[in-house]
Amino acid sequence: MADNYLHFSEVISNLTPQESEWLRKVVSVPDENHKRTMRELERLGLRPAALKWTSSWPGFAADFRENNTRLWIHCSQEWYDDVRIEQWCDISHVGEMIRAFLEKFHPNKFFVLTWAETCFKPRRGEFSGGCLFATAKAWKTREVREIANEYILELNTLQSDFERIA
Repeated sequence: MADNYLHFSEVISNLTPQESEWLRKVVSVPDENHKRTMRELERLGLRPAALKWTSSWPGFAADFRENNTRLWIHCSQEWYDDVRIEQWCDISHVGEMIRAFLEKFHPNKFFVLTWAETCFKPRRGEFSGGCLFATAKAWKTREVREIANEYILELNTLQSDFERIA
């Protein structure tokens, strides 16, 4: 069996003390009781119903750098003796946190994050990726496979005798 991994890394720079404090509160919400976690996130301006909850909160790693003026958001991984034992990444958690951040502090700005999906073994169809686009009003994702399927549909509409080689 092959192991699949999600990778992403992005930085929010030039944080003010107020922005940094708010982000630290959001990523520090404990996930010991699901209902309590949802209430606390809602109190901070997030919409818990928008989260997929495929992992515990937060579904990503958040490291503050340079005197709390930069927040590094990345996929979280645990290693033991050079072996990856666990990985947890939830794009919906990143998207909703960023949406709430933009709503509170930067309503006229947007955020883009790209990710890669890789496979431990080189298996056909196991590599992909996508992007997250967030504004103060909403966030959405697109996966590479969706885009490829749209191109195939478009091509078949133009000329029906095309066949896939791989």
